Amino acid sequence: LKVYTINNSPLQKSLADKFASGLSFSSPAQTINDPVLGITYMWSENNRYLVIKAKIRKIEYSANTSSKNKEGFINSLNSSLNISLSVDSSGPYTPDQEETSFVPAGSVYTQHLATPKIDNLPVISTVTEIYSNIITDAANNVVAANILISPLTAEAESKSTIPFSEASKNIKSAKMIHYKSGETFEILDDLFKKSVDVKNVNLGYFYNPNDPFLQPVYFFEASGISVSGAQSQGTFVLPAVK
Repeated sequence: LKVYTINNSPLQKSLADKFASGLSFSSPAQTINDPVLGITYMWSENNRYLVIKAKIRKIEYSANTSSKNKEGFINSLNSSLNISLSVDSSGPYTPDQEETSFVPAGSVYTQHLATPKIDNLPVISTVTEIYSNIITDAANNVVAANILISPLTAEAESKSTIPFSEASKNIKSAKMIHYKSGETFEILDDLFKKSVDVKNVNLGYFYNPNDPFLQPVYFFEASGISVSGAQSQGTFVLPAVK
C-alpha cells in the first residue's frame, strides 16, 4: 500500500465557485479574509446558505426551501471538488432547538454519514468533522450539510503490508480512537483488565492533522472487561506497513 505525504493547501476559489454553481447559486461569493481561519467564501440566495472555509477545507450548507436531492448534492460535491464521497449509513434525525433556524422542528429528517476514501480504503481519524453529515427531509432534499474535504495527498511511497497476525503481536500498544465522537486516545493494554475479543478487522488510512503522512493502518473493534471492571469496547488502530 502507499504511504502519502499530506499537502493540505486551501480549497481553490475556482473549485468553490464550481460547487456553488452546481448547487444553483448564481450570485458571486462574498469573501472574508480572517487572519486565523483564512479566506471564507459565502453565498446566500432564496433562503439557502453556503459557506466554504478554504483554509480548513470545510463546507457548511443549509436550506429553508426546496434544495437539491441527496444524490444531486453528492454528485455536485464529487464532480466539483474532485473527491469521492459516498454515504455509509443513515438514520432518523431530530433537530434540537439550536438548529431550528435551518431545520424546523416537528418534521421528519434523515441523517446520512459518509466517510472519505483514498485508494478505495476509508480514511479514519480523530477529527470528528472529517465524517460528512448530510441531513435530508422526507422528500430527500438536502436541508443541511457539514463536510470536511479529505486531506490532499502529494507524492506517495509504496510499502509492503504486513498481515494482521503479525501486526497483532503489538496489539497491547494499539491506540483507541473515538473517531466519530471525540479525540481521545487510550492504549488497549491500559483499558482492558483481562481477555479481549477482537473483531471486524479492516484496512484504512489514518489521518492525524499533526502528522505529515497519511499511513495505512488496521482498525478493529475490541471489547472486554476494563480495568474498572465494566464491560467496554472501542475502535483501535495498529500500523499496517513495515
